[in-house]
Amino acid sequence: MNRPAYLLRTTVQGIGAAGRRARRDAAFVLAYGALAAALAAGAVAAPLALTRAADDGLRAAVTQAGTAADVVVTHQGAHDLRRFRYTGDSYVPGATAASHDVLPPSVRAVTAEPVTVLAFDPESARTSEGAFAVRLVHAGGADVTWTEGEAPGAFAGKRGAPLDVGLSAAVAGAMGLRAGDTFELPGGGLTARVSGVFRPADAGDPGWTDVPDAFAPGEGGALGRPVSALISTASALALLDLPEPGPEQLQRSLSVSTRFPVDPAEFRASALGALRQDLVRADEDPVQLQADATTNLTRFVAGPANLLAVLDAYDARLAVARGQALTVLTGLVAACGLVLFLAANLLVARRRGALELERARGASVPSVALRAGAESVPVALLAGVVACGATLPAGGPPWGTGVVPAALVLAVAAGAPVVLSAGVAASSWTGRRVAANRRDRERGARLRRGWRLAAELTVVALASGAVAAALRRGIVPGGDLLVAAAPILLAGACTVLVLRSVAAALRAAARSAAGGRGQVPLVAASRAAWSGAGSRQEQERTAAAAPVLALTITAALTVSCAAAATTVRDGQENAAGTSVGAQARVVPGDDAGLAGRALAGAPGVTTAAGTVLAERTFAGGSGLKATLFAVDAAAFPQFRALAGGPEVAAGDPVPALLHPGLVTAAELVDPDVWVLDSSVPLTVAGTLDVAGTGPYWGPEIPAEPTVVVDRAALTASLGPDAAELPVDVVWLDGPGATEFAGELHAEASGSPSSSAVVTTRDGAAAALRDDPLAGGLVALYLVSAGLFTALGVTAVALTVLATAAGRTRALAVLRTLGLPRASGRALALAELSPVLAVALAAGTASGVVVAVGLTGAQDLGLLTGGGPPDLVLPWWPFALVAVTTAAGLVTAVALEARSRRHVRIGEVLRGW
Repeated sequence: MNRPAYLLRTTVQGIGAAGRRARRDAAFVLAYGALAAALAAGAVAAPLALTRAADDGLRAAVTQAGTAADVVVTHQGAHDLRRFRYTGDSYVPGATAASHDVLPPSVRAVTAEPVTVLAFDPESARTSEGAFAVRLVHAGGADVTWTEGEAPGAFAGKRGAPLDVGLSAAVAGAMGLRAGDTFELPGGGLTARVSGVFRPADAGDPGWTDVPDAFAPGEGGALGRPVSALISTASALALLDLPEPGPEQLQRSLSVSTRFPVDPAEFRASALGALRQDLVRADEDPVQLQADATTNLTRFVAGPANLLAVLDAYDARLAVARGQALTVLTGLVAACGLVLFLAANLLVARRRGALELERARGASVPSVALRAGAESVPVALLAGVVACGATLPAGGPPWGTGVVPAALVLAVAAGAPVVLSAGVAASSWTGRRVAANRRDRERGARLRRGWRLAAELTVVALASGAVAAALRRGIVPGGDLLVAAAPILLAGACTVLVLRSVAAALRAAARSAAGGRGQVPLVAASRAAWSGAGSRQEQERTAAAAPVLALTITAALTVSCAAAATTVRDGQENAAGTSVGAQARVVPGDDAGLAGRALAGAPGVTTAAGTVLAERTFAGGSGLKATLFAVDAAAFPQFRALAGGPEVAAGDPVPALLHPGLVTAAELVDPDVWVLDSSVPLTVAGTLDVAGTGPYWGPEIPAEPTVVVDRAALTASLGPDAAELPVDVVWLDGPGATEFAGELHAEASGSPSSSAVVTTRDGAAAALRDDPLAGGLVALYLVSAGLFTALGVTAVALTVLATAAGRTRALAVLRTLGLPRASGRALALAELSPVLAVALAAGTASGVVVAVGLTGAQDLGLLTGGGPPDLVLPWWPFALVAVTTAAGLVTAVALEARSRRHVRIGEVLRGW
């Protein structure tokens, strides 16, 4: 007989037994499949939620940047553009198309319809209302409604002919003009005629972004108040074709820029890397196009620096979030795998007799494993289909690396029954020889203990290395599996210590109970001491490590996830307080009236003023630039070193708090700073980094080194003849500050010309909490904490079920000795409580170690919107873990006792 062929045939024929076995244990198989599906769904949903939070956070960051994130293509040498293929009415579409071709495909994919603006250099003009710097522009694509007159016509193309222009109602009123009026542009030798007055159909149209002074005159400049006047495309080209100007006239220079407004809805965090690379290349390597063989090259330069800065800042935050999520997902996979291992162990234990019988009848170990796989693999595949289907309403399942956690969970679901079944078959009827000599047996036992000790020391070493790597490297962009596995490895090291320490303690408890009078303590201590964690048999101790490790890992990750979520939320509150600096902050901008009203205050409101002078020369010829921050120092505790000192007279040095980066220069030369139109000497009163202490004078963290001085002292040093310091920011504090800030905000919002920004501490904190990336990560932490708690309870329940058969047999024997049936619950609780309690304590302790040791290495400041937050350990995860574990144990024991009501003692004893 061909033995290999015979084995193959009998093995394949035996696969049918897997179906019969599954039908016989249908309830257990369905429960195992449901558990695998639920855990796989959680493993699928977590990466999906993180991906959605990452995409929403990127879109929110781009939206917050506004038009500053738009990509603008500027045509250099625009005077030569008229030689291209497009002329006349096709000029603007042609320029737009040329700009579109310059951008990389990844950039074009995230931008909306472009708009092209033609603009000439400003020219001085004078009307009855004063001097104005008039810029002739053509805002392509911007719709207007002509309230007076009509749209500008084409320019005749010769000097002396009137040039039709269109003005907005506000500009026309400021210049004192109406439709049909004319004014001179002497620099270009032109007469402009107001052909019509318009009202924009949509003031937020991207076509108006580059011409804000088309709606209202800006602040006065060298040529006068800047305004923009609309002209037609034909007029713009005709102006370029004018004869060379005379010596008293200016040469006009046309700038052609095409703005590509970003479309936040098109941004994807998965494409962030490729988009950043294309933006860098577009910024560093301008494209040159040749019109024809007779013209010079015309360069198109993309200006994506602002968008690139937004993406760089978000990419740094996303790297931190992904590093945090990788730690959670790694723990989730480990915990799910252990729970599935316990469930598979329970299923295999129910079939232990059948598996041993198969082995006794001649079945090989591979054939047993194959039949187990024929049952578990379809169950795992079906569980995966159910898990993916459950995430379809939320946009799932994820692709790429997002499927790895679920794939690992399903691999454990499919492989655990196979490995455990093969282990049962291999350990039964093996015919393994045992040495007859006692010394040889002891030598073999010592060898096995040595291997176990080596494995345990390896786990401890890996845990130490992972924690050290986390403290040294922190969050690594792209993730670091060793750092991500630090909580798991630390929990594993705690499990090793628990199993080592609890064994001796349980045996001591058993010896102590032997001298007592109660039967339950003696039996419970004996079962716990010489089986499971306290067993001297390696196989039983290894099996007992799984529930202890599962409970330790779930408890540790519940505590660490809850601590991280609370730390982020508390850090956001502190970051809002640091940024605003008071109950409210008012940045008046050019609204001097609002600044005065804010400084006047209201009942129950205290105010403080601040002046911000950026890029001031510091310490003479040191070459350093700094931001001078003059503030009412007495209003802020961090600036108290500047208040209460001797009075400062005109020309005296002003006490200052310097940024640490400026101290060296202040030691080498006498420190001073340029203020308004003179240099003011300084005396160093201490060092302080405003970025860490606040308050800020805007929404962004100050990036430039700052010199902080008292505003009153600076005014006194400048002397009575100096100009008054501007009020750039006003802080409001006190019980009525929030209400007063609301009134100021309503006033600023009701004035179209006001650029004031009013920010409250509560509003800033709410904005940080609403950040999609940070909010998504906090939600992941909280949901994961709940899931880890549920996994811990499941592990406890499975542990109770796995040891129920042994207790039933022991209880049957004890009942023949007179022990009442109700003692079964006490026996189960007394047997399991000590090990589970120690595992729970070790898990919560390792969770605290993870939270304390790794919080500083996690760069959570990038998620809180401020500096590194202080760790917050809430009380509720400890209570949650303890209460749910105790409730799960009591419930499982009660259900076990209920299931024994119909068990007959005789049947149990005959089957033992």
